[in-house]
Amino acid sequence: MDKLVTVKQECEVTKADASGKDLIVSLGGDHTYLVASGLIEDKKTPLLGINTNKEIFTGALYSNYVDFKQRKKQVRDMLVACEDDDRLIYYKRSRIHFEMEQTDPNGDTT
Repeated sequence: MDKLVTVKQECEVTKADASGKDLIVSLGGDHTYLVASGLIEDKKTPLLGINTNKEIFTGALYSNYVDFKQRKKQVRDMLVACEDDDRLIYYKRSRIHFEMEQTDPNGDTT
């Protein structure tokens, strides 16, 4: 696999980090997945969510799971599978983007 992989903690990641990537992988839970999806501006960029602690909560948004003891092998196997079109399945999910304007009593919008 000749892929450049960058690993960052959730608090370090910016929208610029998600720009121009072939794939974004979110390791954590539903919250981490939602934060990652909010950073991706190009709707064609796939997001792979991997639950890292199934004992606490399975996850409502995705059910992929990495066993902590087998994490190195499982993550490598997943990345290899991402290069094999016959093994890769995409589930199309919509991301919602909305903006809100507020008008104050003077008629100014914010």
